[in-house]
Amino acid sequence: MSKKLTAYRGVKMRRRGRTWQVDYGTRKGKRTQRSFKNRTLAKADIDAHRARERLDKAEVQENAISLYHLTQPERLDVLEARALLMGVTTLENAARFYVSHHALISR
Repeated sequence: MSKKLTAYRGVKMRRRGRTWQVDYGTRKGKRTQRSFKNRTLAKADIDAHRARERLDKAEVQENAISLYHLTQPERLDVLEARALLMGVTTLENAARFYVSHHALISR
């Protein structure tokens, strides 16, 4: 990398005149770049960004339901329900519709 372009913790940084620009890349179709007065502030933002990413990943893993956590009959039920819906709606929407139209389930 040139003197202007460097990386810190896998994130590209470059000198832009008197400021430092951090390039977080493209995510969900949007490019994210931020500018800082000095290199120390840029590195601190990268550290904070990485910490947020770790927390987000941990939260997703904590809240995720994997098909591996379901029993064999539950997995089969999911597959059969998806086949019946034929992509018209999601399982969640179908369940919400069912609950709203049947008094069998008490809240």
